[in-house]
Amino acid sequence: MRLPLHVLDSPYRQISRPLHSFVRDILEAQPRTFVTLVMPEFVVKKWWHRFLHNQTALTLKGTFLFEPSVVVSAVPYRL
Repeated sequence: MRLPLHVLDSPYRQISRPLHSFVRDILEAQPRTFVTLVMPEFVVKKWWHRFLHNQTALTLKGTFLFEPSVVVSAVPYRL
């Protein structure tokens, strides 16, 4: 099965707003569907390294927390 790749413009490195509007457009066009976001999440050795990594994953999890029909899956990667 082939899936299209969608590239979203993100001014000023904003991630949550363009992705949220893209997902909302999909859900409005197809209301009986589910959207799954698969994101890498870094697992670091030191606890203070967490402040440098995973901020994007945390932002997107918070953005889609109360959004119906959206599943956010984090895939851990050890650094």
